[in-house]
Amino acid sequence: MNGLVEGFYGRPWPHERRLDVLARLADLGLDAYVYAPKDDDEHRARWRAPYDEAEASRLGELARTAGARGVRFVYALAPGLDVRHADPADLAALVAKLRQARDLGAQGLALLFDDIPPRLHEDDQRRFGSLARAQAHLVLEAWRALGEPPLVVCPTEYCGDMTRGSTYLAELGALLPQAIDLLWTGPHIVSETLTAAHAKEVAQVLGRKPLLWDNLFADDYDMRRLHLGPYAGREPALRDEVRGVLLNPGCAVELVDVALQTFAAWRRGVTDPRTAWLAALEAWRPLWTVGGAPLAHGDLVRFADAFYLPDRAGDTARAWWDDVAFLASHPPDAWGERAERFLAAAGDLVAVCDRLAALDRRELLYAVYRHAWELKEELLLLDAWVRWRRDHPKEPLRHPNYRAPIYRGALLTRLRSLLVQRPDGSLDARAP
Repeated sequence: MNGLVEGFYGRPWPHERRLDVLARLADLGLDAYVYAPKDDDEHRARWRAPYDEAEASRLGELARTAGARGVRFVYALAPGLDVRHADPADLAALVAKLRQARDLGAQGLALLFDDIPPRLHEDDQRRFGSLARAQAHLVLEAWRALGEPPLVVCPTEYCGDMTRGSTYLAELGALLPQAIDLLWTGPHIVSETLTAAHAKEVAQVLGRKPLLWDNLFADDYDMRRLHLGPYAGREPALRDEVRGVLLNPGCAVELVDVALQTFAAWRRGVTDPRTAWLAALEAWRPLWTVGGAPLAHGDLVRFADAFYLPDRAGDTARAWWDDVAFLASHPPDAWGERAERFLAAAGDLVAVCDRLAALDRRELLYAVYRHAWELKEELLLLDAWVRWRRDHPKEPLRHPNYRAPIYRGALLTRLRSLLVQRPDGSLDARAP
């Protein structure tokens, strides 16, 4: 099972765009779509409530469309916030909700216990004694009542950082039959790299190969982030050590295409992520039109390089970052060619951001607008600072457009400034 999970926090995707995504998955040879938007009320917060007629109609259309295109539509339910594992009424509500999804055409089901308090109601604690046993009971009772359909479960401990010597995963894996898939995100919630060796270690604990829920492109943990880079950091051998990979993309449905294209290339055996990415950008570029004419390939590369992957920028962005980092840490008499090189690169990227404001596809613009605007503003400020410091090496820049406390003001910005993260990841306080 390889494809996409709509599993982020935030506004769920519009129905028509989900239909577009199903078509794109099929075009790329990907075979799974997991419906799990955290903020669909009936998926998580009000999981007991059945879908009304209109909602059920939309889910049914998704399931039928997916099936017609050879894509497995998997409906996920997340009851973990308040479910009583030993309560027959909750079990009945769970089974009824999953049966509704299956009757609407879902070809697979999922139960998600991620991002919940790792503690039980006192009645469940008395009966089961552990979270793993309580969850396994609920899963097995529902699975059997539904006739043992294809089922995926997300454990409460779903990455290496969460285990910390816990026996929960081994216990859950031993209690659930191997026919049930277990989800895993890797060493971390957002894993920069995933190796075959790691997957093998996890398989020994789970008693089966994991099904990867890959958060490489996720951005709901920091709404200021945007990831337009390639599917990367995953060993080719990983493909043989997992039951499949489900991408959890960014919140903006308009921006998932490059992630899907490069993931599909990895599935086909392509080993150079950058080459696959450049090809994916070129295939995507006809949508980035201004007045009917696509952006230049180099302009789209420059913009996407600035919003590449969680742990790194792309090639062109790294080049100008190295220059401006040098400028910030050395006196002007040591700058040499770096100042002019940075100013030229910044000017080119600011011009790209200005052109994006005139994109013909407004929904595409709205998906990137905040990020492009913020990038432009920071580059303009750095441009002004470089020019000022070059001529006034001992005087700080004061700019009328960047007044305190208006610029970089407000509580959240002040909160972010309190803790400084070192290169080794450790955090220390800084006086405000």
